[in-house]
Parts: sequence; structure tokens; C-alpha cells
Amino acid sequence: MARFGRCLAPVLLALLAGGCAAPLSLLSFAGSTAAKTAHNYSEAEKKEAPKRHAIAEANVALAVEYMRRGRYREALEKLERARDAEPRHAPTYSMLGLLHQRIGEPKPAEANFLKSIQLDPDNAEFVNNYGQFLCRQGRYPEAEETFLKAAKNPLYLTPDVAYANAGNCAFANRDPVKARQYFGAALAANSTAPAALIALSELEYGAGDYAAADRYLQRYVKVAQHSPRSLWLGVRIKQRTGDLDGRESYAMLLRGKFPESGEAQRLNRPGGLQEALAMDASPRVPQPRLLNTFDHFDQPALLSDHELLLGLEN
Repeated sequence: MARFGRCLAPVLLALLAGGCAAPLSLLSFAGSTAAKTAHNYSEAEKKEAPKRHAIAEANVALAVEYMRRGRYREALEKLERARDAEPRHAPTYSMLGLLHQRIGEPKPAEANFLKSIQLDPDNAEFVNNYGQFLCRQGRYPEAEETFLKAAKNPLYLTPDVAYANAGNCAFANRDPVKARQYFGAALAANSTAPAALIALSELEYGAGDYAAADRYLQRYVKVAQHSPRSLWLGVRIKQRTGDLDGRESYAMLLRGKFPESGEAQRLNRPGGLQEALAMDASPRVPQPRLLNTFDHFDQPALLSDHELLLGLEN
């Protein structure tokens, strides 16, 4: 998202010179952290504050690139370097929380999420990140409260993300009524919110209203690219409504665009579609589909290894 790029520090912009796109529309979730960080310094420290902050931002950006590649050891090294350069840089801790969560270490994940909020309590992105962690831990009431705190922050640019997260978390907690309310709030904040549209399509499908499910799916595909999830949902909706041409259209796209996906493999397995339709009718606890800073910003092409190496000295 272009609006986030202006938040990048000069060191990071120098790192990305030469025509490559910023790796982290994402990094900008830092907001105005530079000024807040500098405010916490003594007068003697303030002269070094901009440099320390810029080094931290550059290292967080590199860490995110490594995370996107699944190179978690290198990502951790960069985040530790960012923390050492600027111990009061709140985005470093939120990304550390996401990294520890991803590698299955909930205790340090939570400690880092809380540290980021302590350093910058007004940053709704950090609050949302903590909420998705709580939901994935099954701490549903805490997660709901946290998502609503983020969504109601007037400075939050994407409150629909927090509302959609609250809806998915409520649905995982077997409360479809509350889930609908939160998805509705997400669409009230942003009528094209993809996370809410696909979730409502799945919710209506599960409730047996296949026409409504199809309508939400059509709204979704107008604002977002297809994924294995959306195409597989489309296959099942069209099968339920008897639209066999539509079913085959979705099936061809799924096989063609995502041949290695679990959804395509289920479709290709003899009897796989009928098995899935039977499972759809069985009550089960859905896995919450949550968005955090790493997931919901537009992410341009990865930096090359050469471009990554250019920043390793920063």
C-alpha cells in the first residue's frame, strides 16, 4: 500500500535504491514511532536517536524479507540487531512476537507483543497483532476485547481487519451470531473488505444459504485475487446449486493456478468432492483465519539475495 511507504527511514530508502520496491509496505506499521522513541531519550541521546531508529527500521525490513522466505534464523538475527540498535523501537517487538508465534514459541511471542504495546499503546496494528495471537491460543474473550480495542482506535487505517479478525475468532468460538455482527462491522468500515466477504461467503455456505454464499463470493472476486480457499469454496457452492458449468470453471482455475494446493489435491482425489460435501455437513470447530501485520498489507516482489546483502552492514 503506497500510503505506508512514506514512513520508511532514509537508511531503508538508501538500501532499496536502484529501483527495487520497498519490501515492507508492512514496515510502515511503525507509524510515527521515530518521534515517540526520540521523546524517551535524554538530551545527550537525542543526537543519535535518528540514526539508531533508522538502523532498527532497516533491520526489521530485512527480517521481514527473511520471514517471507522461511529463513527464521536470519530473521531473528536481524530483529535482535534492530533491538540492540534501538531498544525502544516498538515495531521490532511486534515483529519478534510474530516470528516467535510462527516458530511455535508462545511465551516469548506474547512477551514481545506486550512490549510493543507498552512502548506504543496508541498503535492499533500492534494491538491487532496481539489479538490474533490470543485467538490462535484459544483465549477468545481476551482476543475479542483486544480486536475491538484496535478497531475502535480512530487512528487505525484498517479497522475492517480487526473487525474481520473478531468475526473469525467468534466463529471459531462457535458463535456465528456474533461473527456476523463483526463481519458486518468490517463491511461498514470498508465495503470491499476481502477478509469479511470471503468469511461471510463461508458462513452462509455453512448455514445452507448457497445463493447468499455465491453473492458474497462474487463480491470477493471483484476486489481480491482468487486463492485455493476461494476457488474450492466456489466449486462446492456451484455443486450445491447445480451449476455444473460454474463448478467446472472454478475447478479448472483451481487445478491450473494452484495444482499443488491441498484443495486441488482433494478435488483430484476420486470421490474427493463428495467427501468434502459430506464433511461440510458435519459440525466441527473451524480454524480462525486471522490477519496480522505480516499478512494483510500488500507485499511486493521479494528482494533478491543480492539486494538483501546490500543491507547487511546497516
